[in-house]
Amino acid sequence: MRARIGHLVKVIWSRPWVRFLFYSFMGLWAIAADPFRLSSATDRAIGEQYSQFYSRTTPVGNLPITVVIIDRESIDGLFNDGRGKLSVGDWPIAYSDHAAILTQIVKGKPNPPVGIFYDILFEKPRLSSGRLELLNRRVELIQKTTGIPVFFAAGGPDMPLSGETLSILSSPSLVRTNWHQPVGTYPLVFSDDTNWKESKSLPPTNFSLEKLSPALSLYKTYCSRSGSCEVPKDGENSFRNNLKIQWPMASEGVEGDSGIECLPKSSSGRYIEVGRRIIKTTLEALFNTEGPAVAATECLPIHVVQVSDLFRDVQPARLMPPGLKPGDPYVVMVGVVMPSAGDYHRTPVYGKLPGVFFHAAAFENLHRMGRDYYYHKDLTWLSLSLWFVAAFAMMCHAKYRRSHPITKPIPVFLGWWVLLIGTVLILHAVLTHVFRIVPEGWLSMMAILPLLREVVMRHEAGLFDRKEKNK
Repeated sequence: MRARIGHLVKVIWSRPWVRFLFYSFMGLWAIAADPFRLSSATDRAIGEQYSQFYSRTTPVGNLPITVVIIDRESIDGLFNDGRGKLSVGDWPIAYSDHAAILTQIVKGKPNPPVGIFYDILFEKPRLSSGRLELLNRRVELIQKTTGIPVFFAAGGPDMPLSGETLSILSSPSLVRTNWHQPVGTYPLVFSDDTNWKESKSLPPTNFSLEKLSPALSLYKTYCSRSGSCEVPKDGENSFRNNLKIQWPMASEGVEGDSGIECLPKSSSGRYIEVGRRIIKTTLEALFNTEGPAVAATECLPIHVVQVSDLFRDVQPARLMPPGLKPGDPYVVMVGVVMPSAGDYHRTPVYGKLPGVFFHAAAFENLHRMGRDYYYHKDLTWLSLSLWFVAAFAMMCHAKYRRSHPITKPIPVFLGWWVLLIGTVLILHAVLTHVFRIVPEGWLSMMAILPLLREVVMRHEAGLFDRKEKNK
């Protein structure tokens, strides 16, 4: 019985199409099934390196966005031991203080913003913070008198707003700020609002629940006032539902006299700096030396204003980003920047940053879309196609070698290795520099293609040896 089964296996294995299916399944398992997280880890590492590379070689100029930060220094200064302009000297501040901040953003400005995103989650009304209805009425007044839309953070699956909050906040539009996505990925559109379980029992007229992310909501508002951009629609090739955030860097310096140089002034100097970082990263991996430093947060090309500077009696801070002309539209995001808030996230360029800067960076990426933004696209199907072609070519090569034995195995092996790796890298370069696509599910194949050749040649050679012995 065992001899019969063994003979049947040999007969089946002798069929070329069976062996081709076996080699193809190896590629399907190694590339698509992501064993040992090889493909996903490679994609994540490559994505971070692209962000590092392009941030340091392609500086970004003036952007139509300002981030207003509420930090410990501002709260202490504005409270001023009870004699200042805030009624509370600790976080969380009162609802009347939030209303005052929103009023200060639009009050008496010759060039007010065209949209405001308030990245603070009012999960449940707090009696100690006053009446949430006051803040809602202030937003209603701002939108009615200025026409400026105001968006509030609405949480998500892990941090839903309570039904009581939703019944009160009828004036601002609510945008989702909590989601489950891979690190560094920013969703743009949500298919439905099923994650707001509390909202199911409420009449839909009580609140406006947006299906767009904060960045896309503000970008739509910005584009409606600007003739220089157009919001992509669903189904267009330029539209991607998920952004892989590419962190921008300022061109040469930073505002003020901090003395921090962000990027070298010349293009050659920037590429030399990238080369140094690659060397440092390699030495860090090999010899556990000190790796390259993260970029200073002052190098973010985003106009940042402390909320206390808006309340100065003499020369309050300008909200309009520098470099824009009078009348140019811009948007404002407001967020909390203090460790106790816990809203910090890791970035590949700047280390950890507060969550409001993720929304700001996503807005910047949308603003660059169509120019020098690089789309991340899953090209696993292309990897598998190349794998199938390589498997077929290697089987043909093995058949050829049956009548033409190898006399110099090392040069042949190196030649195959250079051909395979070169093909992957050339296609990668074409996708990146011609089509502006950062391919995912792709470079992990480079590590296993040489292994495919060894497997194919050994199996085909073993089959040939068995046939010779049977003669």
